Amino acid sequence: HDKGPEAEEGVELQEGGDGPGAEEQTAVAITSVQQAAFGDHNIQYQFRTETNGGQTGTQRTIAPRTHPYSPKIDGTRTPRDERRRAQHNEVERRRRDKINNWIVQLSKIIPDCNADNSKTGASKGGILSKACDYIRELRQTNQRMQETFKEAERLQMDNELLRQQIEELKNENALLRAQLQQHNLEMVGEGTRQ
Repeated sequence: HDKGPEAEEGVELQEGGDGPGAEEQTAVAITSVQQAAFGDHNIQYQFRTETNGGQTGTQRTIAPRTHPYSPKIDGTRTPRDERRRAQHNEVERRRRDKINNWIVQLSKIIPDCNADNSKTGASKGGILSKACDYIRELRQTNQRMQETFKEAERLQMDNELLRQQIEELKNENALLRAQLQQHNLEMVGEGTRQ
């Protein structure tokens, strides 16, 4: 490609203070600029910085853009883009509606939210916060109930063992009474008990 006069530009960018009294102003000169339309990616851009006194500072080489630049054109959307945008908005609206509906369901389930909701219409954050508190409370209650249930099972087993011991002692007592009656012996306190 030939580099014509259009291919090269000289651009100076000024940085620094607002007025002539600014102490250190920096001018950046772009010395070799290839227009994007040429597509020759072997061109290197050099930036030269100069201080206010005209002394040349360091030079920096940057690589050009490797893909063609296509500026976004405002206001011209194709019908396909409009359809995609409308479809995206519809999907987002449905997603928000589902989230809002679930939050409303939570507010109806949670005891604290139901009373507050009738007064002022609780916020989503407030409902979710109360839902978290309620879930924590339910977990703690569930944990206590599990511990109580295990304790009740243990007591039930102990009770069953004691019943078995009582039955064994009753049987042993009946056997001893039968032996006493065989030997015609009267038990102490037996006559007053019946």
